[in-house]
Amino acid sequence: MNVQGYKDHKSRGLLLKYISDNPGASFVLLKDVFKMTDGTLRYHLDYLQKKRRIALEKHGGKRCYYPFIRKCYPYSEGSIELNEEQQRLLDIIATSPGVQFSVLKKRSGLGNGTFVYNLNRLKERRLIWRRRGEEGLGYEVVTRERIADEVFLSLVNRFLDGEIDRDSLNEMVDRLETYRKER
Repeated sequence: MNVQGYKDHKSRGLLLKYISDNPGASFVLLKDVFKMTDGTLRYHLDYLQKKRRIALEKHGGKRCYYPFIRKCYPYSEGSIELNEEQQRLLDIIATSPGVQFSVLKKRSGLGNGTFVYNLNRLKERRLIWRRRGEEGLGYEVVTRERIADEVFLSLVNRFLDGEIDRDSLNEMVDRLETYRKER
């Protein structure tokens, strides 16, 4: 896990590394390991969440923390350590689904070679994909919901082409909805 950018605060860098090595670490466990007060630990965890480096998931009454990329983008492939430029691109795409290449490049502030290199790394890791939207071709973050939408459209096309019957379509759509809701 890249802790670059958190060297300004040793505790945040250590927390990030620990959560990366121990996904699902609870607040109580982190408090014990790092010997921090509730307020101090909460402050650092909130900071890392706002910077999208960790994700919080509640299990019953427990607050558990995960590396943001692995939790929020589970369909990625290969190493998911991102450099600063890749994180910037991913943040722009996540907040502006369907953003076009030229707009993305301009908003990133990166040079041509750096931009293309980092965009290709995100595509190779299956964190983003290029899809046609209302404004033409644009980039989107790969999510469970978006995958379910693509599969649904494919199923409808197969049904309309006579490749599958109505009962099979309904069964697959039910399974797809279950998949969409899983976390």
